[in-house]
Amino acid sequence: MFSDLHGDRHALQAVENRITTESADQVIFAGDAGIERLGLWQTPLFHTKAPVLMVRGNCDTSWAFSDAGMTVPPLYRTIEFAHRTIFITHGHLFHFQQGLPTDLTADDLFICGHSHRALLFQEKGEPVYLNPGSVSRPRDHIPPTYAVITQQEIAIRVLTTGETVKTLQFSR
Repeated sequence: MFSDLHGDRHALQAVENRITTESADQVIFAGDAGIERLGLWQTPLFHTKAPVLMVRGNCDTSWAFSDAGMTVPPLYRTIEFAHRTIFITHGHLFHFQQGLPTDLTADDLFICGHSHRALLFQEKGEPVYLNPGSVSRPRDHIPPTYAVITQQEIAIRVLTTGETVKTLQFSR
């Protein structure tokens, strides 16, 4: 799970390596691809062994996807994973627990990007909040990051090394 690529080819190569290293079953991309900057480099991202589920970010224009011959991603998605609802958005239109088109419980996850800051927390009675940070341009004190979600936990990891910097265990 990653966000905020912004057309960075080196970051894309690192993401592709992590998808393989982590043996990902599904890849969630929380927007800001920078398709127009990637050119032919975009092809490997959307043809990984694991399917890529993407939402559109504030820097992702619909015409960039159309020009690339790609389907324009939606602004948000809701999926089910391990009996949890996961709401995925970039973060520029929908904010945590404010005006969401779906109700989330304390068992669910809210995933966004946009801020370029890796955040992972859960307040009592609220869904888990996950922002994996940015794979290309972090705005916090840690290097580029991504997240791994399993049935037991969520971990935010350094893109280049895989080192875990934040983790949260699921309560059930």
